[in-house]
Amino acid sequence: MIFHGITLTLMFALGKTLSQKMDVMQMIFTYHLIALLITLFYTFITGFEKIKTSRIKIHFLRGSLNVCGYITYFYGLKFTTLDSATSITYLIPIFLSYLGTIFFNEKLNRKRFVTLILGLAGVLVILKPGAPTFEITSLWVFVSVILWSASDLLTKNLGRTENALSQVFYNTLFGSLLSAPFAAYGWQNVIVIDDFFYYHLNKLTLFSSNHKYI
Repeated sequence: MIFHGITLTLMFALGKTLSQKMDVMQMIFTYHLIALLITLFYTFITGFEKIKTSRIKIHFLRGSLNVCGYITYFYGLKFTTLDSATSITYLIPIFLSYLGTIFFNEKLNRKRFVTLILGLAGVLVILKPGAPTFEITSLWVFVSVILWSASDLLTKNLGRTENALSQVFYNTLFGSLLSAPFAAYGWQNVIVIDDFFYYHLNKLTLFSSNHKYI
């Protein structure tokens, strides 16, 4: 959990740097494409039978939610501060806990409830809604949190029948396909080799910690 949080924060920081130099859709497409190629290589070694699925529609929906989440997040990140955007993402486990009680009949005991309330209070302290310093553009990040929460809920559902490799493969596959047309439309030839390298190196680290959601 701690390791995942650190790498996620690094990804957001590097993503903000990249979003100032290249089109958001180009960045999202490139990430998914590289992740897809890496996953394909690993699948080729371990066997393609591991990515067989009968739930392709759920995979497609999950991939769509993830792409839309990236779009709204990085669009909002271009106009808001990194600390505000990152703090909003801490709402994801809060949303998931409540959604889990609705869709998976999970119990929300007193200790867990208090923890969630404290977490929500911490986010509100950082954002200071209603204050003159509150950034309305941060609402884009809030939309991404809702989309990612829904995606994580589908991940939990898929985890009952699908393995981790299958989920990563179809997520990157549909992410690449869905973002490709938009990336092609706004494609920019920019040199961001250093930032690009570190960004995807960090994504590989996130790939290794993918078990958090599965």
